[in-house]
Parts: sequence; C-alpha cells; structure tokens
Amino acid sequence: MWSSFGTELSCIEIPSFARFVAKHQGATLWGDSIDWPKASLLDDGAERFGFAFEIKTCNACAILAHANVGYDFDRNGKFAGTHLLTIIPAPPQHE
Repeated sequence: MWSSFGTELSCIEIPSFARFVAKHQGATLWGDSIDWPKASLLDDGAERFGFAFEIKTCNACAILAHANVGYDFDRNGKFAGTHLLTIIPAPPQHE
C-alpha cells in the first residue's frame, strides 16, 4: 500500500495492480525520478495532477514497470483522492 496526503491508495485492490504484483512478489511504487506533474481539468471542474512512478521490488532493483498516479482536487481545491491510472511494463532487461 502507498499513502499520500493522509489518504491511502491501496493498489492491491486495483485489479491491474493486483495481477501485476501476483507475478512480481513485493512490487511497490517508487518515486526515484519524479518529475513535474501533468495537470488536467476533469469534467466536473476538478483538477488532476498526474505523477509517474516506477514499480520495483527494492530501491536498487530493476524497474519492472511504470505507473501513473493521479492526485485529484475538487473545484474548491480540496484534496479528493488518489487513483492508479496506468501500469506500463518495462522492456525486458538483458544482462
């Protein structure tokens, strides 16, 4: 699980992440190279700030995938929650 702004993003409850973790025991989100967020306006006037994370089993381990997480704020600027938006598997690494 991963926590932010006091709100828990339980990725394991998201089917796509649960399937991924089932194949990669111990996989979690890592923010080693977080960049500026991508802001977007939602249909209801709320805003979403999207951040890209790596999915790894440890800090020094290879990147297994990339995940995009959205932080939503309502039209009044109040934090409304986090959402796992996508998981993109990393290309296989050759040794």
